[in-house]
Amino acid sequence: MLGPCTTFAAQGVTTKEQVLEAVRLSRSHMPPFHATATVTTRREVAAGTPAAALSIRQETVVCDPRRAVRLERAVGEARQCISTNGVEHLRYAVLGGDAGRAPDVAGSVSHDSQKLRIERERSTLDLIMDWPLVPEVLAAADGGEPANGLVAWLAQADVQFVDSDTVVDGAQCVRLSRTPPAGGLRVEYSLDPNCGWLPRRYQVFSGETLVFSREILEVEAIGSGAFLPLRAIERNLAAGVTTEFAVARDADGRPNAGVVLDTTSIAAAPSGAALQAE
Repeated sequence: MLGPCTTFAAQGVTTKEQVLEAVRLSRSHMPPFHATATVTTRREVAAGTPAAALSIRQETVVCDPRRAVRLERAVGEARQCISTNGVEHLRYAVLGGDAGRAPDVAGSVSHDSQKLRIERERSTLDLIMDWPLVPEVLAAADGGEPANGLVAWLAQADVQFVDSDTVVDGAQCVRLSRTPPAGGLRVEYSLDPNCGWLPRRYQVFSGETLVFSREILEVEAIGSGAFLPLRAIERNLAAGVTTEFAVARDADGRPNAGVVLDTTSIAAAPSGAALQAE
């Protein structure tokens, strides 16, 4: 299922530089957004045997790409939360208690000296979009760009434009490839110009053998020409691990993802949290 993408081809896009500029422009128009999803990880077993779930967790991302980001992860009643506005960084955990008592909330707050630690934090949504949201906010606060993610990958000299007519699940995409000079793993992206240049497909090859893939199966338009993935699947063929990402839906089937109108509390600690300086 493709989702509500507009229908037009990437006409006139024939170089990596054009793609890089289009991706940058698309991201500059990204409004503040939120998404809550279930992430299920399974390990493949013998043929004919159901795969066993390694983990099932809930993830919530709330982000103003230029100002603040908040990541929350939950397994059962345990919840981890991390947020930053580019200057002040919060880490806290909400440990679920019995129904008869309030949960324990504790955490820490740090400043620039701890930036290298928090910039490694990523959500599954980050990986699917290849948009490292925490580094994006940190870089914006410094007036620069992140050193990783899709924009940084496209800026590498050995990334090559392949074609503009690769089809992924019915979506016409622009494909780019990078093979390190000494050989090694080849990386390919198939970007959908009709859905905000989201990476519909990400693949890693060893020689001609596919060893890793990630694919967006459904997207949602959220305005300003921006889109969010609603469903995606990642396959680590070498390790036999499959991860499925699915945005939660309400009783009427509406996805729990979209534009955030009030961004003032994105980087705020939860009520009652006892934060200690790191």
